[in-house]
Amino acid sequence: MTDNDSLTHNDSMTHNDSMTHNDSMTHNDSMTHGKPTPVAIGRRPLHPMHGVHAPRTSTPPRPLGSIRRTSSIDSIRPGDILAEIEQIAHLRDLHTAADGTTTVLGETSVHSLVAYPDNYRLVELRAAPEEPLLEGLIGRSVSTGFRAAVAAVVPDEVARATALHSLIDDLPGAALVSG
Repeated sequence: MTDNDSLTHNDSMTHNDSMTHNDSMTHNDSMTHGKPTPVAIGRRPLHPMHGVHAPRTSTPPRPLGSIRRTSSIDSIRPGDILAEIEQIAHLRDLHTAADGTTTVLGETSVHSLVAYPDNYRLVELRAAPEEPLLEGLIGRSVSTGFRAAVAAVVPDEVARATALHSLIDDLPGAALVSG
């Protein structure tokens, strides 16, 4: 393929073919106002160390006598991209004994609703196990100053670096990258 060639949806490209930044690709499923949208691939070939290489297909084994904390936050926008952000967060601490058996030491979850168009204002915040003090965060922005507000509202959670604090501390970043 030369720099002036373009690849359309009906053309084929084998896995071993490469494209440069001058090459363009047009897909029928990438349409703007009924016209194909060109996709620039790049002038230089990608460096062989860029991208994912040999990703894991499972979690690594837990070392005996260890504790592993895992967490996740899903941010969804049930309306549209400019609507409220619903965040569902979970965290688990798991102990692996010397004999390889495991015990769940604790689980925490947080559900929040953030008014994105209103400067990321926190509309709703629930936790399991429940923490009534979290009501003090309702109405605050989960953007600038949120972590300071968390420290003022639930200082013991912050000082002890609890699972609940870990999840709440991640809400601003999750909201920022949610769309």
